[in-house]
Amino acid sequence: MCGTSIAVRKRILIVDDEIANLQYLGKFINTFGHEVVSAPNGKVATQLAESKMPDVIFMDWMMPEKDGISAMKAIRQNPATEHIPIVIITAMNISVDKVQEAFSAGAHGFLRKPFSEMEVFSSLNATLKFADSQKKLREKNQYLENLNNQSKQMASVVAHEFRSPLGKLKGLIELIKMDGDNEEVKEEYYALLDKVIDEGREMVQRFLEICTVEQGGLSLKPSQIDLDTVFSTLIEFQSQFAKAKSIEINHSFNFQKGTFFTDEKILTEIFDNLVSNAIKYSFEGGKIEVGLTSTHDFLELKVKDYGQGIREEEQGKIFNRFAKISSKPTKGENSTGLGLSITKLLVETLNGEISFWSKAGVGSEFVVRLPKMN
Repeated sequence: MCGTSIAVRKRILIVDDEIANLQYLGKFINTFGHEVVSAPNGKVATQLAESKMPDVIFMDWMMPEKDGISAMKAIRQNPATEHIPIVIITAMNISVDKVQEAFSAGAHGFLRKPFSEMEVFSSLNATLKFADSQKKLREKNQYLENLNNQSKQMASVVAHEFRSPLGKLKGLIELIKMDGDNEEVKEEYYALLDKVIDEGREMVQRFLEICTVEQGGLSLKPSQIDLDTVFSTLIEFQSQFAKAKSIEINHSFNFQKGTFFTDEKILTEIFDNLVSNAIKYSFEGGKIEVGLTSTHDFLELKVKDYGQGIREEEQGKIFNRFAKISSKPTKGENSTGLGLSITKLLVETLNGEISFWSKAGVGSEFVVRLPKMN
């Protein structure tokens, strides 16, 4: 036996009308731990290529029903199988014209009969490496295409969303022109202008945050943080906003270890997003419960409100960008529909998980579990 086995198990399709060749190649390739699928002709091969999706195909040239070149052309014409590398097996003398014909049909390489184990191993090894590199390239291209599509979609949505604050600004300016002599009315309009400008600014900030995270521009700065100090400060800060709606924030800390190694800035934003979201969707005079638990390896954050809750049929899209659901902020607060999607991205940036429970008319609870950073 020559060489060393290839560690990752792959699926190899062998196509040949001679049973002896199928058995020989199949047995040899099996010794490397790969799965072998066999086909007696090109017609069956084209069917198996799509149903089995092999990583590599060894295809005999001369076969009944459908020869290797015809089968290869059919495989290349199918979008599902066009990427599979194919090694042509032939016993005939190959002229330059025949080589050109095979490559034009989509051949990746040649294996001449009778072949040795060394030739089979070399061909298999080289073709699998090529297949792996092509797979990585396709995945990268798909990722870039998805990112490009998402960026286009987001730009379109942002442009659409900006119509609202811009329209409000234009309308308010016209009203100020009409009622310019009334100082009391003007002050009310100025306050509304500030609110609309803040809406637009928040939308831009949220959009930039998503772009930064997705494009890998968010640099992590882990440090050993004092949990009691950090979260006490955060709760005190959010309580100032809660007071405007007479909402009480109750909290419980269970820190088995008083410090935790993570990115403080990202952790702070996750907390602020969840608590501010709870305040927005809670009724005046309500309450919010914040629970914090830590061990040496994990930090768990729970934020529970007794507000509107989320309808069951809408729960599947709350982490989507610009998600529009029937639940609305209870005192006319601004909502871009980006807060939870950004929160999920930030949690995943820290290799954490976020989950939630919600019931319409009862409230919602969000749970974030973060591992200690290395």
